[in-house]
Amino acid sequence: MSEHPVRGKSALSLVGGEELARLLLASTGEGIYGVDADGIAIFVNPACTRILGFTSEDELMGQRMHELVHHTRPDGQPYPVEECRIYQALRARQGTHVDDEVMFRADGSSFHAEYWSYPMIRDGELIGSVVTFVDISERVRQHEELRLAAERIRLLLQSTGEGIYGVDVSGHCTFINPAAVALLGFAGDDDLLGRQMHELVHHTRPDGRPYPVEECRIYEALRDLKGTHVEDEVMFRADGSSFPAEYWSYPVIRDGSLMGSVVTFVDITERREIQRRLQEANERMEGELNIGREIQMSMLPVDFPAFPDRDDFTVHAMLEPAREVGGDLYDFFLIDDSHLCFLVGDVSDKGVPAALFMAVTKTLIKSHAVHDASVAAIVESVNGELCDNNESSMFVTLLVAILDTVNGQMTYTNAGHNAPFVVRADGRVLKLGNRHGPVAGAVEGVAYESSTVDLGSGDRVVLYTDGVSEAMDVDHRQFTEGALEALLGASQAQSPQDIVVEVNDAVASHRGEAEQSDDITVLALEYTGVEHPRLSLSVPAVLQSIPEVQKAYLGFATENGLGPSINRRVQLALDEVLNNIATYAYPLSDDGSVDIALEVWPTRLVITLVDDGLPFDPTAVDALAVGAPLEDRQVGGLGIHLVRTVMDGLEHNRHARKNVLVMTKRLDTQ
Repeated sequence: MSEHPVRGKSALSLVGGEELARLLLASTGEGIYGVDADGIAIFVNPACTRILGFTSEDELMGQRMHELVHHTRPDGQPYPVEECRIYQALRARQGTHVDDEVMFRADGSSFHAEYWSYPMIRDGELIGSVVTFVDISERVRQHEELRLAAERIRLLLQSTGEGIYGVDVSGHCTFINPAAVALLGFAGDDDLLGRQMHELVHHTRPDGRPYPVEECRIYEALRDLKGTHVEDEVMFRADGSSFPAEYWSYPVIRDGSLMGSVVTFVDITERREIQRRLQEANERMEGELNIGREIQMSMLPVDFPAFPDRDDFTVHAMLEPAREVGGDLYDFFLIDDSHLCFLVGDVSDKGVPAALFMAVTKTLIKSHAVHDASVAAIVESVNGELCDNNESSMFVTLLVAILDTVNGQMTYTNAGHNAPFVVRADGRVLKLGNRHGPVAGAVEGVAYESSTVDLGSGDRVVLYTDGVSEAMDVDHRQFTEGALEALLGASQAQSPQDIVVEVNDAVASHRGEAEQSDDITVLALEYTGVEHPRLSLSVPAVLQSIPEVQKAYLGFATENGLGPSINRRVQLALDEVLNNIATYAYPLSDDGSVDIALEVWPTRLVITLVDDGLPFDPTAVDALAVGAPLEDRQVGGLGIHLVRTVMDGLEHNRHARKNVLVMTKRLDTQ
């Protein structure tokens, strides 16, 4: 059997030495060149040509390599050849390794280089050196980035006021910043580096019990490989004292392996003290608010039924305080046996001062109601006293009313307050929009006025504060007076108490999850009155029905002792109004009808006419200019002018798709 040609021989022995050297030089990615004893290039490899930016080896051969590619130091200073470390191989006949210099390309640019230089010796004689080099610019850049990152971390650790330290997997300190050393009361980091940190600074619970390391929440980062945050423990100083600490612990993982954790902590002693003071302040404030709320509620009548021995009226009220003490108020009391005073108000401020201002206002109203002749005079007197020595500049909106329980006449003065509502027995809602002057306590010397409205049996009055109308839901939408009016118009409430509860529930439902921002006050009164004569009739809405109505009226008037003077005026008004209904409410039909109710109260005659014809409001007709020349007067309006002249009150409402006209004639005027 013949032997394989390379078996037992070196494979390289089949390649000539020169060929082998050529192959090695051509295949390596490192730059390699050789110089003779004078530093002149005698060979270069392709990688050298490429790295140095030359196009061919011929550009380098025969050149002094130092002057060509190594003439300047990294700092820009000239690099004398006699100092060049590449030529150490020539000078000292020994190899050298350098990684902190630069080399230059053909275009003059430089790059960071790492090189090795080894002498070439033949037969004991130095004939030159071989230089191998690589471009380490990317390595230098990475090292610089790492250096800068490390420097940033160092500066961060040095400058932060938070204590920071690291531990290895066994809990021994690997680094610690100056703030941590200072917070822990040690002289320097040498006192902590390599120490078991739990045993040194975290060994005991806040209640004094030992804190086993296996339960330590700092080490959750090591046990569970997740961060943790704790603010209810203590840490210990070098002198054995402790301080409340808040800390964060996060695992350090490198190449998938747990290396330890980093702990950041702060001394929260000052924060705890601030929290304690805030809690004390909140408790004091809450105490003051409770006092204010007690003042507020203790001044209000809360026993219902309020007048159990009276059957001519019923009253109910409720004040739902907000979280803060407000200045809402309500009250009701008998001035004498036949006059009930009732009121609602809202002080401009909140808290204890507002509660006290409310109490003063309520007391003043009750005091002046005994002596002042009218509700306007009561408000004037209260305003004057509130303005005196009002250094706080608080004021109060007021709606004060006096009901004559004999004749049902309600006189009221509105001092900058929300408009009250009258809900008629038949469900009609009347908004009393008159304002008679500014808020009380703001402007001295104001002359307030008043208005009157006649209440019939079953009529109700609803007073409220802006905590109702301005109650907001989570989208900041207000409940509004319009919503309250609609609620009252649709209400099936049987009593003032039912009305109060219904309004409060509707506001709460509107508010939803939103916080109550203001006191909510509602007062409802129902007037039942005294027994009084009443006549009801229904007739076709045609002109031929007018004599029938006039005859029925005269019979009713005679039975109740109404005099001729009143009868003439009432008959004139009836004739004109029925004519308008037949003409304007039913212009194209004779099928309509009119419901008429006649009521005699102690001081007035009330006539209510209801039709379901076209909407028509006679009270909206402009007043007739009777003093103007005939040629300047508008056409029409004389009939309504006559009605206004002969009657004492004229009120129109559109309710349940019906026209409702109420005429009032006072019986004390003949």
